[in-house]
Amino acid sequence: MTVAAPTTEPILVELFGGPSVRVGGGVVDLSPYQLALVTLVFAHGSAGISRPRVGWLLWEEDESPKVRHRIRQLLHRIHESVGGLMIEAEADHLRRATTQVRSDLDR
Repeated sequence: MTVAAPTTEPILVELFGGPSVRVGGGVVDLSPYQLALVTLVFAHGSAGISRPRVGWLLWEEDESPKVRHRIRQLLHRIHESVGGLMIEAEADHLRRATTQVRSDLDR
């Protein structure tokens, strides 16, 4: 895994035609689970999605410490790979970051 330097470039999340994340025009290499998490969060718009719901949709488990750890690891690796904050976590809720991130769903 490559750790990106903190970016000042806009982050673009594209969900139509298959999920991808672009920074400065280049595609960021994310795992299928990382892309699934990005898709779930961005598809739910500004309202976001709860961690238990994410756990259920990805692993059919919702409240185990193992699932919470998996989600935390996915978030950490996404932010490292992108070089910026794409997903904000607040208690048991995940939502898209409001600064520096755009999505094709915004159009």
